[in-house]
Amino acid sequence: MKKTIFLVILFMVSWLFFIVCLMPAHIAVSAAQPYLPKQLQIGDVSGTLWQGRVSELLYQGTYIQGADWQLSGGSLLLGQAKLAVTFGDAKQAQLLSGKSEINYGLFNAQLTLSNTLLRAPLQTVISQLQLPLPINVKGRLLADIPSYQLGAPYCELLQGDLMTQNVSVQGTSGWFSLDAILGEVSCQEGGVALKIEPDNELGLELNALLSGPNQLTASGFVKPAESLPRDVHNAVKFLGRADAQGRYTLRF
Repeated sequence: MKKTIFLVILFMVSWLFFIVCLMPAHIAVSAAQPYLPKQLQIGDVSGTLWQGRVSELLYQGTYIQGADWQLSGGSLLLGQAKLAVTFGDAKQAQLLSGKSEINYGLFNAQLTLSNTLLRAPLQTVISQLQLPLPINVKGRLLADIPSYQLGAPYCELLQGDLMTQNVSVQGTSGWFSLDAILGEVSCQEGGVALKIEPDNELGLELNALLSGPNQLTASGFVKPAESLPRDVHNAVKFLGRADAQGRYTLRF
């Protein structure tokens, strides 16, 4: 009798195990749909719960062309959900793309990201900022984030570098290129801080802090190199008078 009960229990556990392992990804996504943001639109889903793909994603105007994931089963035994994600197409400079390793604590609800690389169209990023001057620009912003931990309102830990790539700006005489601008991001009292040193063609020096929704403050200076087109030098004059060092003040 005991042997029969043991075999029945073993069969049921094995059956449940294989059901979970072979569960189609679209069933898992459908079950999770009520808990996802209503604005999130999900394309065709294929694969399994452990390794799958979404054909496309759209969230509040941000489009992602394809996303793949791989869930580590072993991490679940340690109370962690470890997910490796790649999304978008790196060759499509006008679209968002990247990769990340996501770790979520099942018991402490702690969310961390590691080895994150994000590629975003620079014009899309700039359009989200209320800059004092209108700018038409081509190129990408690369964000290399080795470590991130979610906190209130945005972070508990953040370490990373930003870099512009293949930047072209439209002036009255046509398009012209700019060298890369480098920056560092960090966590400051729960907000995301950005620091840019002025060793670039624009002479851009900036300290910015996103401390909450619609709470972005930034201050710094800009001093374009003489080699840049006159369009740039004429444009910065709208910022006001230059100081004794030839710098124009940025504050927004």
